[in-house]
Amino acid sequence: MSDHATSNEFRAFAANLSPAVRLWMLRVLSPMGGVRNLVRQCCREDEVLMALGIDPRDFEACDGEGERIAALTPILRAAWHATEGRDDSGEIDIDLAVNVFRVGELVRLDETDRRLLEFAVSLRETTLLESVTDLLGRVNANQAIARTSSILQMPVQAVQRALSSKGRLAQSGLLSMSKDGSRDLIGMFDLLSRDFASSMMRAGVDMFDLLRSRVSIAPQGNLALGDYAHLGPRVNLIRAYLVKAREQQRAGVNILVYGPPGTGKTEFAKALAEAIGVPLFEVNTVDSDDDPIRGTERLNAFRAGQRFLGCQSAMILFDEVDDVFETEGGSLARLFGMRAMHNKHKGAIVKVLEGNPVPTIWLTNDVRGIDPAFLRRFDWVLEMPVPPRSVRERLIARHCEGLIVGTAGKRLADSEHLAPAILTRAASVVNMLRDELDTRSASDTLVGMVDSTLRAQGHKPLRHATADAVLEAYDLAFANADADLDALVRGMGRHGESRLLLYGAPGTGKTAFAGHLARRLDKPLLVRRASDLLSKWVGESERNIASAFDEARGGDCALLIDEIDSFLHDRTKAQASWEVSQVNELLTQMESFEGLLIATTNFLDGLDPAALRRFDLKVRFDALRAGQAWDLLCRHCALAGLPEPDRSLYPEVQRMAGVVAPSDFAAVSRRNRFQPLANAGAWVEALKRECNLKPDVPAPIGFVTAIGRCA
Repeated sequence: MSDHATSNEFRAFAANLSPAVRLWMLRVLSPMGGVRNLVRQCCREDEVLMALGIDPRDFEACDGEGERIAALTPILRAAWHATEGRDDSGEIDIDLAVNVFRVGELVRLDETDRRLLEFAVSLRETTLLESVTDLLGRVNANQAIARTSSILQMPVQAVQRALSSKGRLAQSGLLSMSKDGSRDLIGMFDLLSRDFASSMMRAGVDMFDLLRSRVSIAPQGNLALGDYAHLGPRVNLIRAYLVKAREQQRAGVNILVYGPPGTGKTEFAKALAEAIGVPLFEVNTVDSDDDPIRGTERLNAFRAGQRFLGCQSAMILFDEVDDVFETEGGSLARLFGMRAMHNKHKGAIVKVLEGNPVPTIWLTNDVRGIDPAFLRRFDWVLEMPVPPRSVRERLIARHCEGLIVGTAGKRLADSEHLAPAILTRAASVVNMLRDELDTRSASDTLVGMVDSTLRAQGHKPLRHATADAVLEAYDLAFANADADLDALVRGMGRHGESRLLLYGAPGTGKTAFAGHLARRLDKPLLVRRASDLLSKWVGESERNIASAFDEARGGDCALLIDEIDSFLHDRTKAQASWEVSQVNELLTQMESFEGLLIATTNFLDGLDPAALRRFDLKVRFDALRAGQAWDLLCRHCALAGLPEPDRSLYPEVQRMAGVVAPSDFAAVSRRNRFQPLANAGAWVEALKRECNLKPDVPAPIGFVTAIGRCA
């Protein structure tokens, strides 16, 4: 290497170091004794020496590590003394200095805070400084504070206070110190993000660019507050509360919104911000490399966002709060056998909820894992259920215009689990494929995508298209009940609050009448069967019952509890305590429910007497009378495109009276899809077979031949 080349190389290395960084490195190498490990361990020894203005070739003649250390020690000591006394020894990179000053003004950092922030950013961005501090070895929290104090020549107590969880650096989310385990010094400092340090080294950086990888402006929403009318007056009350809180500069304003995935929680937050007229910022769940961000880092980002945005009108959205708020017994903790994050930072989280200057909307799919200590600190806890049918119909009309034909829209709207996100995502995919699909194929593709998603989520599939014909056949004239159902429907239209018990043999139309009643009252029907409510876990059935009633209240739904006999047993005959508690929970919910409750059962005997008394009306459904069965046969033949039944078949139908039910006609109608029946006579024979399979039929209806056909 020529002297000229060496001089240029020295200047190149030295130009990369500010006077302050060079001084920090010399302090580590000389008074802190890092020179020994520099010689013994550091693979970048020559680069370090050249950056400090020392020619590594001067020590090539040294024989072994000891001689090299002895030769280097006085030279490094002299360089340290010379640098320590210079007027510019505290100067750092000018862009970093400007940015630290601007950030400090924004979040009110003092001189100690600023110097620590300068050091942590320089440590992250200057590889030679990192290499030199690594010579100090692995350190714990106390040792890291002591080492930092020595490098910066600041009192230990001042460094300790500034890096505590109560300090401004940690409270702002910009810089905190790890308290667990031991590691190299750089690993003890947790900056806001990986991008934060590099952004702090740039000239003219926008202050919000420092947050961009952690807190960003939320995209424009697709819904308005009017789309959440099914939530009732709470929507406008929350909006009014946020407006007044902003006018009064109230701190600690937090709204928690929970509900199944895809129900529109994020869109609701965007709609709120739009209605209030403020920008919405969201705490990111992934970083700039699309890697997941840990809960602690997201909480630090939230703190930084609160500090950065505290002086302007804004709102913050914090989605997927489970990794921050989940209790020790929460699902993630149980799954991995780990201690939940909030148990280590509970006090800090409480302080965040009580003092955040920027109103925040927190979102989660399930509140059951959130500590009650956190829940009670939210100003408003709002459940976001799947929208009721009327809202689903509006969403379908808006997002699926030109994409669905025939009964597809009705099939989609009928699904009580159709969340807005499922629909809009499927519609966006089909829209992209419009050039590849004709109208019918587009409709079938969209319905198929929604159906597949619902199945994957464990929900019921969409009703089959051919079931519409069966529904069209439904008429109150084909229900054999001991009450005037038409008068009952009219009465319910005048006063919708009631508790009805529909009982009778299977297939007699109890559930169908419940659906008809809900449609006539223009209410979504929330169906809960025994399989939906009963659980093998202690207390889970009671929670499921309470949740069903809560969901019905929130969505103004008619609640249908099917097969209520499965858990509404007579408590005097209970064999276990949980049987009693289930009945008690249901009775309690019935007493306080102010909507329409419909329960169905095939077995009236054995139901709890107290429960029976709580139903306003008990309606018995029986099998069809002869005239009803005949009329229903005529209806189904017409729907199937068959000639009207010959009157000579009436005696055969009459013999099925009191046994044949609407469900038998539905079963034969489904069979007709894949095994078409040629005429009304074939329909009658098929109905006889259905009747003969019933256990309570004392004798076969008609003569059954050896091959099983009714004569």
